[in-house]
Amino acid sequence: MNLIAFFQSLTLCLLFILFEALISTKRGRVWFDELKQPKKAPSINTWYWLGGMFYIMCGIVGYRLFSSIHKHYFVISFLLLCVMMFMNALSVTFLFRRRSLSLSYISNFPLCISIVALGFRSLEYDIISSIPLFFCMIWSGLNLYYLFSLRKINTKQKIKFEVRKSRHFRSSKSLEDHDV
Repeated sequence: MNLIAFFQSLTLCLLFILFEALISTKRGRVWFDELKQPKKAPSINTWYWLGGMFYIMCGIVGYRLFSSIHKHYFVISFLLLCVMMFMNALSVTFLFRRRSLSLSYISNFPLCISIVALGFRSLEYDIISSIPLFFCMIWSGLNLYYLFSLRKINTKQKIKFEVRKSRHFRSSKSLEDHDV
């Protein structure tokens, strides 16, 4: 086992985990808990577990990269790995700090693209790294579907509320007209 590669990979993952932890707010979590959830949606604790597994898989890929003998393979793959973890953290930022389902959903597309690109790149140089990336692809697909469903359900709910509010506003205004 290459301890230097292990600690480099661990440090990289911990930096992004720390970044996510710092940007997630308690108010964002409360807001998220109040959202209407899709049918058969996993609990927030399941998402935490899946996020942990995501970083374990990133750690495996990072370890394989740092201990790689292919220097020409390292640079682009390392950048893709960093983009992948950054886009995941950005999605969390949009979701829990900005409380935007749309931005979180949209930011997952570059995440998926970077996972697929790194997966294909690893097939060329390091097949073992492509195994955890395959699971990351599944995770990102489920995450996209979940965010799409969450956004769809809660957007409809918001529109219905605004329609009711505007009807109430019109009816109260018409009452004012009758009083004059």
